[in-house]
Amino acid sequence: MLESLNRVFDRIREIQGKLQGLYVHEQTVREKPAVSFSKKLEESIERLDSDIVDIKPANSLQTEKYGNFIQKASEQYELPEELIKAVIKQESNFNPLAVSPKGAMGLMQIMPATAKELNVSDAFNPENNIMAGSGYLKSMLARFNNNLVKALAAYNAGPEKVEGNQFPDYPETRNYVEKVIGNYMKFSSGSKL
Repeated sequence: MLESLNRVFDRIREIQGKLQGLYVHEQTVREKPAVSFSKKLEESIERLDSDIVDIKPANSLQTEKYGNFIQKASEQYELPEELIKAVIKQESNFNPLAVSPKGAMGLMQIMPATAKELNVSDAFNPENNIMAGSGYLKSMLARFNNNLVKALAAYNAGPEKVEGNQFPDYPETRNYVEKVIGNYMKFSSGSKL
């Protein structure tokens, strides 16, 4: 029993250490000056070419399997099918059962709070997920005046992180936007990825 308690206390100390590290990281991030959106956009566009977009081929059956749902969402939300496919490719690589470390679910990686807000009862259901994710993406486009880069950044990092002319200074979000746009360009060119 004493050994079990020692393991519990060791685990608590380990978790406290990790939390302390997060606090230090948060302080460091808060002390950094804000990065202008236009500067980040220019840098992203300069880096965006086919050589840097690392896309693993998706089986064309994966894209075709959900084609009817993608087409339905495209028509309902007036989004290009290729854009919806590009987001799905980046979010889950067409895996309807994907779950992120942060808890995002399904093809378009819907967060539980977003699923609840959008009245999605089963975020792992491909049709529900594609409709909800596409609707959310459309709302981000509307919120950011049809600016695709900002809408994608908001889809990834949250809209509050993209308000004003600031672009989230998160490498994950910058990479996400670049890869989705790269996927979108490839799908638009007729590539099956």
